[in-house]
Amino acid sequence: DNNDNDNDDEYNYLTSLPADPPLLLAKETSGTNVGDQVVKDSAELVSQLARIRAVTVTGTVELETLTLKQLTKAKYNYNSRRYPLAFGGSYNCDDNGKKRDRPVDDDDDDDDDEDVEIPTRKERRVYDATQGCLCPLLDILNHREGNKEQLSFDYTSDPLILKVKTRVTVTKGDEIYSNYGCGISNDQLLLQFGFCDMALPSVFTVVLGGERFDLRATTTDTDANAAGLPAHLVSDGGHGLHGHLSKKLAALLAADESSNPQVVWYMTQQRKLLEELLAQCDALDYSGSSSEEE
Repeated sequence: DNNDNDNDDEYNYLTSLPADPPLLLAKETSGTNVGDQVVKDSAELVSQLARIRAVTVTGTVELETLTLKQLTKAKYNYNSRRYPLAFGGSYNCDDNGKKRDRPVDDDDDDDDDEDVEIPTRKERRVYDATQGCLCPLLDILNHREGNKEQLSFDYTSDPLILKVKTRVTVTKGDEIYSNYGCGISNDQLLLQFGFCDMALPSVFTVVLGGERFDLRATTTDTDANAAGLPAHLVSDGGHGLHGHLSKKLAALLAADESSNPQVVWYMTQQRKLLEELLAQCDALDYSGSSSEEE
């Protein structure tokens, strides 16, 4: 009932979040790393919804009627706006970020739990990548790459205050930016925040034997290794990589056309990148490797 919640800051904030966020579709991003992750995320959301329904207390109407589309939107709004729990503190990590058990009271009478070391405020602020918090107003700051040092944050729990200070001179009317992640890629920006930074270079990721290779195109050097094709991936002269990239390009070209301009731009850049990477493979002599296999 909205009338009962008009003066509830938490309710008003949550209802201000986008009701129809720009969700990504696997059929519109196929052939890309984003498309592969969308498929995995969709499967995980289906699993999460099943677990929610399994533990829902009868009578909790909101959860009993929760749909996959509603959960997907909620997850997007959370992921696109969350800040590290370091603002609020976490008991799960020590100063080196190593996970540890929470202090527990063993409920006996020997008072030995008085010796349990309670984490300091500094320890509680260690970043825990598995958790996050929502920060109203702060989450409306736009992203700008290379803006890591513009803002500093200070948190106090009593009273609950988050202070944001600029490290640069700001005049009235200037926009203040945040950095959504130092070294973040367009894959990550599109997946988590729904947009691309057109100033960033395009990247296509290949995983081989558990090792990740981020491939970028180049027009300044014809040598495969200098162009960014790792020796591990072209040890057969580029035959295997060429086949992998060819399949990805075919899937990309068969993807449904998106009405989201950010997705359209991303898919265009990925197509160009795959074509350039394939040209780099073509410049290698992998005919010998393929003939030997035959």
